[in-house]
Amino acid sequence: MDAWLADTEASVIGFASGLRTDYAAVANALTQPYGNSPIEAHIHRLKLINGRANFDLLGKRVLAI
Repeated sequence: MDAWLADTEASVIGFASGLRTDYAAVANALTQPYGNSPIEAHIHRLKLINGRANFDLLGKRVLAI
């Protein structure tokens, strides 16, 4: 248990340090009303299509949607 607590404390301190390093970006991500969800949805859709199709069919399906 003691080793786990020490590792967890180090992880939390490292996480907090990383947030502080890029504080402006983190603050903007939490306060702005927009995000990258639509872009991520398109990437996910393309990955699903690509997993089931060859390149020619992928091009036709992407252009048809």
